[in-house]
Amino acid sequence: MTTPLGWHCFGSSKESVPSVLLLHGFLGSAADWLPLAKTMGTRNRRYVCPDLPGHGTVQHILDGADAGMAEVAAAVVDVLKKRRIGPCSLAGYSMGGRLALYLAAHYPDRFTHLVLISASPGIEGAEARRKRRMEDKQLALHLKQFHQAWEAPECVVNPRHPEHSEPSWDMDFASFLKRWYAQPLFDSLQEKPEVLDRILERRSQNHPRALAASLVGLGTGAQPSLWNRLESVKIPVLLVTGGRDEKFNGIAAAMKARLPRAQHQVMDNCSHCPQEEEPVHFVSILKAFLDGEKE
Repeated sequence: MTTPLGWHCFGSSKESVPSVLLLHGFLGSAADWLPLAKTMGTRNRRYVCPDLPGHGTVQHILDGADAGMAEVAAAVVDVLKKRRIGPCSLAGYSMGGRLALYLAAHYPDRFTHLVLISASPGIEGAEARRKRRMEDKQLALHLKQFHQAWEAPECVVNPRHPEHSEPSWDMDFASFLKRWYAQPLFDSLQEKPEVLDRILERRSQNHPRALAASLVGLGTGAQPSLWNRLESVKIPVLLVTGGRDEKFNGIAAAMKARLPRAQHQVMDNCSHCPQEEEPVHFVSILKAFLDGEKE
């Protein structure tokens, strides 16, 4: 089975300039990184941005959209080789950050720097992973009921009883997205309606059933724990979290204690997506790290 990936490059086409591999999060796409590339500067860097399975330009390819982390990582490295992209910097957000950490741990010769934005090494305990895996599958079943405007619905979505054990069920995909970004994890977005509206507009282009497949393959429950691999990551690591994201601030602090060469930057007044909320500030942090940390 082929792992579907969509590849996009922003910036310089010269092979001699440094490359940065950027991995988007759940519900995202390669297009999420275009503003960053423009702000960072496109003359002296190349930004390599894949659409991960179930997202962006490959969301229509359901065969392989549920590929697991090992398969997706191998597919990414294979394309890097075919495109003759040598050792490069690597950054990922949330789901993309978990994949980025997996890549850095399993393909250490391919990467020179690692940036993890609101990301984790997964769940350590087997029972906790099993529970999360079941939650991810339940959410995937929920997403499978939705359709896009151009599709004929396969069935009518009926709201569940409020005391039902399943997740809160939404009438349509737009309602799901609004509820998703109303989670406490994204609380600061409620104070930035222009940012939230922009995110919701981009996310509305997703194919719900492709997202469901991605959850099964790349969800936190399906991911092998990487906590015991942190000591093996010898390259410089930048951990970025929002100051109001208490959960991932704690995770980043625990990761920093185990990573040999890590620093942690906290962006105040941001929650789980600081690169979206304060893009100029984020770019200044990223640029300082890439320019300042030399192997």
